[in-house]
Amino acid sequence: MLLGLDLGTTAVKAVVLDPDRGVLAADSLPNSPSSPRPGASEQDAGEWLDNALALIPRVCAAAGVEPSAIAGVGVAGCVPCVLPLDDSDRPLRSALLYNDARAHAEIDELSRSLEGARVLERTGAGVTQQSVGPKLRWLQRHEPDVWARTRRVAGSYDWLAGRLADTRFSERNWALESGLYDLATGDYAPDLCAAAGVAGDLFGAIRDPSDVIGGVSAAIAERTGLRAGVPVVAGLADHVSSAFGAGLARHGDLLVKLGGSVDVLACSDRPLLDARLYLDAHPSPASGCPTAAWRAGVRACAGSSVSSPPVRRWLPSMRKPRRHARVPMGS
Repeated sequence: MLLGLDLGTTAVKAVVLDPDRGVLAADSLPNSPSSPRPGASEQDAGEWLDNALALIPRVCAAAGVEPSAIAGVGVAGCVPCVLPLDDSDRPLRSALLYNDARAHAEIDELSRSLEGARVLERTGAGVTQQSVGPKLRWLQRHEPDVWARTRRVAGSYDWLAGRLADTRFSERNWALESGLYDLATGDYAPDLCAAAGVAGDLFGAIRDPSDVIGGVSAAIAERTGLRAGVPVVAGLADHVSSAFGAGLARHGDLLVKLGGSVDVLACSDRPLLDARLYLDAHPSPASGCPTAAWRAGVRACAGSSVSSPPVRRWLPSMRKPRRHARVPMGS
């Protein structure tokens, strides 16, 4: 039996999966998004952890299995969140979500300071609202007391996976979407990090989605009934998980996903460099395909997103998708 957790924009979800029989049970608990100022989008990371720990025995009971029967745990979630952490890896404030738009002045400043640095070519994305760098600059400027105590910055699902296994890391898709990751080196770029006012070691070692980052800690086992030492994998971004679950594995496979954001995801055998695209890592290294995700969450309706120029340009150059998948709203 496998346990999956998902940190969504509106809820934490849990499933118990039997590889032979499929999903045995699913359950969820709501999150409490907040917007304390115009453009702000935040969530209490402590609520993520509390909800996840409460859901584990609940979803196992619904599936008719003991938590001790779980043989592996994986976490997915929204990306890229920005969560400042203290020496004990505990949140210093609420997480800034992917759709947080407060750092507009810092986006302009960082874009100017990195002019000539070939950001798009090196990272696969431009400096945008979703970039991590501007949000870090905003924290340094507007919350210096929080920043002075910050010892690490993490995303959502990788922080939760790390709490389950008592370890610290950053998952590769969070790194890719941070705008601070160099495609050529496979690591954080020192000059891009310096422009954001940080060093690359602030984020922890980069791990791939299927990497086992550790085992369930004794403290988590005691609270949930899981067995101590059960493998926890690094996990992955929710939209990449959707694409993988829908069967995107070959160049040209395409998924339109409707949910808290609207995503058009295409599987490609090469990076697609366009300021309107975000590049993500395919969770199966054997496929040789990075997943290029065009994030259209700011669109008011899916129809205008799907008809937009980047998508129309992709389609003639890619073979017909092998399959179609309907993904329920809110998934």
